[in-house]
Amino acid sequence: MSAPTLQVLTGSTYATNITSQVLGEVKVTRGRQDEFGEVQPSTLDFTLDISDSIPTLSIGLPIRVTATANAVTTNRFTGTITAMRTGWGRGSTAMSTMTVTAVDSLAALSRRRLSGVLTQAVTTLAPDIYYPLDEPEGATSCGDRTGNGWPTLALAQRGTGGTFTLGGGTGPATEPSTSATFERASATTGPYLTASYTAKQLQLFSTTFAFVVSSSTVAAQSWIRLRRPDMESSDGTPLLEIGCTAAGYLQIKSAYRAGFTAAGTVNICDGLPHLILVVCNEYPGGFGIAGAFNVMAGVDSDTLSLTANDATNSTRVPSIYQLDLGGSASTGSNMASASISRLMLWGRELSAGERSSLVAAATTGFTTDSTNGRIQRIATWAGITNLALETGSVTSVAHQDTTGLSPIAAMQAVAATERGLVFINGSGQLVFHTRSHRNAPTWTALVDANALDEDVTFTTDTQALINKATVNRPAGAAQTFQDTASIAAYDEYATDAELLFTNDTDAYDAAAWLVNTHGTPAPRISTVTLDLLTQTAAITQQLQALELGSLIGITGLPSQAPSGYVALFVEGWSESISVDAWEMVLNTSPLDSGLVLDNGAYGQLDYWRLG
Repeated sequence: MSAPTLQVLTGSTYATNITSQVLGEVKVTRGRQDEFGEVQPSTLDFTLDISDSIPTLSIGLPIRVTATANAVTTNRFTGTITAMRTGWGRGSTAMSTMTVTAVDSLAALSRRRLSGVLTQAVTTLAPDIYYPLDEPEGATSCGDRTGNGWPTLALAQRGTGGTFTLGGGTGPATEPSTSATFERASATTGPYLTASYTAKQLQLFSTTFAFVVSSSTVAAQSWIRLRRPDMESSDGTPLLEIGCTAAGYLQIKSAYRAGFTAAGTVNICDGLPHLILVVCNEYPGGFGIAGAFNVMAGVDSDTLSLTANDATNSTRVPSIYQLDLGGSASTGSNMASASISRLMLWGRELSAGERSSLVAAATTGFTTDSTNGRIQRIATWAGITNLALETGSVTSVAHQDTTGLSPIAAMQAVAATERGLVFINGSGQLVFHTRSHRNAPTWTALVDANALDEDVTFTTDTQALINKATVNRPAGAAQTFQDTASIAAYDEYATDAELLFTNDTDAYDAAAWLVNTHGTPAPRISTVTLDLLTQTAAITQQLQALELGSLIGITGLPSQAPSGYVALFVEGWSESISVDAWEMVLNTSPLDSGLVLDNGAYGQLDYWRLG
């Protein structure tokens, strides 16, 4: 056994070693107390002797702990420093110390907050311009949220009458949000928003822009106008206008060349939110709209193609000077009666996959995600790229309203639906275990009871008892399963769970599983204490390989025990490591919580086997 090694990040590597200054034990805590709790951020605590030198440490500095036994080195902790406390003996500086605390990246994932799924999808694609239009009631202008310095959309008026409101209206269907709501007084009078782009110019070539609109007024309307007044047609048509016809059909108009107009065939003035997605392209001979899509319920309900290769007009489309929203003061503009939100623009063509992501975010909330796919999506939103994800058994996860949730809370909701586990391992990697990890486990360690540091204790109580379970799911009926015999014998022990299933059958099966696996009190071992340095070299190596969800076996139990053998899942632990000691206190749960019937290795009711 060697002393635990503590290294802090210098540049891109853990090159700075502070091991020689460590006093006493290095303590690491990981995981959760039992199978019902949520995994907590891992913590690291140690004390340094700084009497002769003070290491260069700072809050947020990455730090790693490794430990070596029998020539095997494992990562025990990877995280960042969160606290440093300096002290010294009373009346003397002969012995000065610094106590340091660090946490793993689960702590940051607990602090951060997500937006709704559409906002997250938009920001992940890094738009050049983004006006959410979700300012509070009473505001009279709307700002760009990219930080790219685009001008504010300010309230303006054409004629008299009509209303403009913020803080209400109908926004995207997949996230709670507000919108800018325009109510015109007539086709030619009403409020609108406008911004001048003369100081910071906007190009139309190779762009993608989108917005969400909802209207119940079946009438010709102008929703967005991209203008350069010196290039508008005689009837007031701007360089690009998106709106609807008198029949409520999606319409695109452009003054770039004569006849550059197209309309759809579907009435979208139905009071429901619609995502309008437009792709503009540059062609050798001119400019065109490659496609405009009215998307509803995850389907392209209206697709317009205005591709134009105009050899007679090879002049590049000049910069846009003005953006009008909800109408315009110019001739030919029909004022809007609509709610508009999430105006976004990219100075490039979004790929088909990126456009599909926007569509799914706005319409279904990514209900085609598997559990591992949803975990990966949330990790991407949180900026986490170091992942080890198992393939989930649940292939369709319901829409989550992630507004205000922490990334880890959103991931844990997915993991609970899978009956899995999400955590940060000792190397700092985000890990996702699916239900199959425990349904068909492999052994990590087998330890004789006589080699334990303390005697194990079997406890039979009602702590894990569940004989009535109700599972709720988004947009579904609550499903309840109960064990009447267990209720009669022990009284009612009920639990509720919020899981992300897309059908009632899966929700009912989850409720049944909870009751069938926890409906009878049974002897259980909650903690196991081990001194790694008193084990054989082989067992020590097995224990070094323990991770959350690992399966361990305790053999050689006395005759007074309920069984001579017991199989346990590791839910978490605390460990203390020094030059001459390495103790681990494991938090455990019984294997039967992951019992698989009709499985010869793991489904025996009267005896557990090594497989």
